[in-house]
Amino acid sequence: FFSLLTHPQCKMATSNASYGAFWCTPTPHQQPKQERLQRVMHVHRRDHNAPSSTLPPRKSNLNTTAPSFNTTPGAKAHAPHQTQHPNSKHFARSLSLKEELKVGTASLAGMQMGASKQNQDASFQQINGGEFIAGVFDGHGTAGHHVSGFIIKKLLPALVQCEHTEHGIAAVFGTLAKDLMRAMPADSRESGSTAVVCVKNGSTLLVANVGDSRCVVGRMVNGVLEAVELTSDHTPERPDEATRVRTSGGVVRQPMNGPPRVYHARNGGGLCITRSVGDFALSTCGVIAEPEFTSFQLTPEDKVVLLASDGVWARMGSQAAIDIIGRHLDDPSRGVNALVTASKNLWTGEVMSYRDDITAVAIRL
Repeated sequence: FFSLLTHPQCKMATSNASYGAFWCTPTPHQQPKQERLQRVMHVHRRDHNAPSSTLPPRKSNLNTTAPSFNTTPGAKAHAPHQTQHPNSKHFARSLSLKEELKVGTASLAGMQMGASKQNQDASFQQINGGEFIAGVFDGHGTAGHHVSGFIIKKLLPALVQCEHTEHGIAAVFGTLAKDLMRAMPADSRESGSTAVVCVKNGSTLLVANVGDSRCVVGRMVNGVLEAVELTSDHTPERPDEATRVRTSGGVVRQPMNGPPRVYHARNGGGLCITRSVGDFALSTCGVIAEPEFTSFQLTPEDKVVLLASDGVWARMGSQAAIDIIGRHLDDPSRGVNALVTASKNLWTGEVMSYRDDITAVAIRL
């Protein structure tokens, strides 16, 4: 089950015309990074070059037959398992054929100067019984849709075949970055994509994250669905990320509008994330494609896994998103469409009528 859609250039802001000139300004709906929920103590997060995970090397049991694509970059949805949202031709939705593991996806193209723009977000999901691989990718820059499209074509087959350990998946990301640079050196120089991927084997959920898309689990606690964040956004607001950028020769500056950004000391820049698949012009400034990992042990109280691009997170906290998904817990397709609609409404009033692309994937456990 793939959902190939595209996403805006809200990641970049610079005087260089080849970069975008849009930004996401903070709103009251955004939660401070320090206040986000992290309530389960056995969440384990680290970079891939940390000591090896205790998880045994495993090959995927997922079916290796080619999954069906929902859309192609810039095209309308047409797959048989996809229906359009009644309020927008840009919505896409799919439902797993496995009754015991339902999946919903939804994506809405952003707006620029009040007009719909090309969606640069992409996502994929592949399900086999109680196991799955899923990912969301938020392209940015003038060629962001090409980058995110390249990623989903290359990444899922590689993830199906690799060992599901931190080092195994990190190796896949390393190869992906090299392949991207060789395949589209010009497009990937000042364009790139986030990547948040989760792999479920048995009761273990292994999450790999690059950038500021996010993975959240909804856990039932005393009858209330609570958000447990499994990723931490890679932005210059994280002290460890900012330190790496500065140590590598990059510059972190706060522009007049929007969040802090990464700049090249001499050649501009203006990227509001510190890890990206692509953006190779800033690779010498500490912007890397190496994922940060979280190993999470699922319990019967864990009811849903949510992945989404920052079209959601720039306007809504993790708990608010899980609250919406929880109202439609047994119909994740309705849940993600409700989440995308709510996120869309929170972008109302943005400067120049700008709205980021919004994508969400929910998997009912």
